[in-house]
Amino acid sequence: MAHTKLDKIYLQSLVLLTILLYCQASIKHSDTSSDAFTKGHMKPLGSHRDPLPVPELTSIPAPNIFYSLYAKPGKPVILRGAAKSIPAYNLWTDEYLRMLPCVSCGGFAEKLLDIVMWFSSGGTKSVLHNDGSDNLNCLFRGSKELVMIDKNSDYDGILDNSGFSDMDVDKVDLKKYSDLLEMEWYKASISAGDCIFIPHFWLHQVRSFNSNLAVNMWWTPVARFNQTSCEVNKDHVYLKASEYRFATYEVLRKQFIDAMPRRKNATKKGFRKILMQTEVGKINFANIFSTFDTDKDGTISLDEVHDLPYVTLSKLFPNWQYETEESDDVEQDRDEL
Repeated sequence: MAHTKLDKIYLQSLVLLTILLYCQASIKHSDTSSDAFTKGHMKPLGSHRDPLPVPELTSIPAPNIFYSLYAKPGKPVILRGAAKSIPAYNLWTDEYLRMLPCVSCGGFAEKLLDIVMWFSSGGTKSVLHNDGSDNLNCLFRGSKELVMIDKNSDYDGILDNSGFSDMDVDKVDLKKYSDLLEMEWYKASISAGDCIFIPHFWLHQVRSFNSNLAVNMWWTPVARFNQTSCEVNKDHVYLKASEYRFATYEVLRKQFIDAMPRRKNATKKGFRKILMQTEVGKINFANIFSTFDTDKDGTISLDEVHDLPYVTLSKLFPNWQYETEESDDVEQDRDEL
């Protein structure tokens, strides 16, 4: 009997200790959250905690370095003074608008989606949002400040289905957007002559100051770096943007690549499912499968999707519709980026 009572007392003590430890951890967590809440509730975005710096470079990296260190892993970077080397910095026509050397080869130019010029008298701000494409923004006049959140953060609760947030970035309601309390964020400041690379799906919100003029280029994320093209386009060459078409069907190719199995080829059934997921519209499946299946083994490999010529790809899916990053229903205060 005494042994049973001791066991009962031991179990009760163990339960009590567990509860105390849980409460202590909860209080500690609450204190941290409370501090961030006090600092950031109903204040400008980013006020709840100190930012992390966006890396900076004072020289333009070679295309393969830019791809391996920033484009491929999806890491932002500020290129200080990079825009000053573009003739359009001082002389403005499409003739002078060039691409930076870091995207002069490797496949970036061939996946160009859009080029947009933004200008304002300053004092403007965007909403918090993300883009499905990689983005290089070069500033020719004025200055900008950016709040950025890594794409690997769990931020789904902050955005709507179109990739935008309706939060008031000047008075952030941390009761509604409590997920922010645990998120690290990055701060970037750029001035005239600087460029900043914003990887796809990174959340960002931008403020512009003074008379502002910027140009940003979007391109489909490069899945494979094409080193061969760099033997033709040397690193120092500033490619004319006007000489490249907008390769919108590369977005569709990227969707196929992302949906493809990684360790085996896609069967007819599997590839049909991929096409259904990407909403390609009315198609001739037999013709499409035969065109992709270049080695005629009855399956489609990742290489076959990568290597299909762009013109052929576009002709196979005439009913597919590309949605630009700047659709007509975008909020008016989104501003640039």
